[in-house]
Amino acid sequence: VASSEWAVAALPACGPARPLSCCWAQMLPLSAGRVPVIGIDVDVAAPTTLVVELRTGNHPDNHTPDVVLARREFPLPVGAGQALMIDFTCDIDMPRYGFVTFLQNPLVTLPTTMLRATGLLAVCKHENPEVSNYGEQVPPPGIGVERFEFWCPQRRPDGQNLALRLDPPLAAFAAANAVNGIARPTRAANAWVAAPDDPSPTLTLRWPRPQSIRRVVLTFDTDYDHPAETTLWGHPENDMPCCVRSFTLLDGDGRV
Repeated sequence: VASSEWAVAALPACGPARPLSCCWAQMLPLSAGRVPVIGIDVDVAAPTTLVVELRTGNHPDNHTPDVVLARREFPLPVGAGQALMIDFTCDIDMPRYGFVTFLQNPLVTLPTTMLRATGLLAVCKHENPEVSNYGEQVPPPGIGVERFEFWCPQRRPDGQNLALRLDPPLAAFAAANAVNGIARPTRAANAWVAAPDDPSPTLTLRWPRPQSIRRVVLTFDTDYDHPAETTLWGHPENDMPCCVRSFTLLDGDGRV
């Protein structure tokens, strides 16, 4: 039982503008069923056509947008703050990550948000000549390694999420996720996220009969979006932004 649960209806546009100098995608943990309608406000420097695709991995637990599920094209005039409503009119077969993918177009600029949250991540496709061929891993044939594109988050303090509106809201952060035994995002966020305006988030565990508990294991998001980079590369902050900094564990009688 949780004091609150975050249903993502909108990510506020309070971050730096993001020109589409390369392809960008917002990863969203989608539930089975109809994909939400996506809203976003874009700035356009000259008349152009913006292409937006809904992608997913070729396996529910993969995080590379290999499969295009739907594609929409938007002819756009010059102007700032143009509201787009992106209705992919397609269904997701099972819970899995979807990529709302904006194809490269330097004439278009997207809004971003400073809100960082467990299970939400923006990624871009860029060329890394040391490890890829035009943004892809192309291994020699016959060695058992897949060919795939590199869609990577930018390093903080960059890498803001895209400022989207979702209808209906994204419901992916239920309290039940805290006890499913999975400690990082897979085909779902696998985390409880309280409402951002909850001043004192509380999670209550109850059993139908008394239990003997030997230990309690608490798992917080210690930067699962950038595995192993904390010590290898360093970050602009000493504390991971999504990691809980303060908590209190109480028993049923309210004792710490």
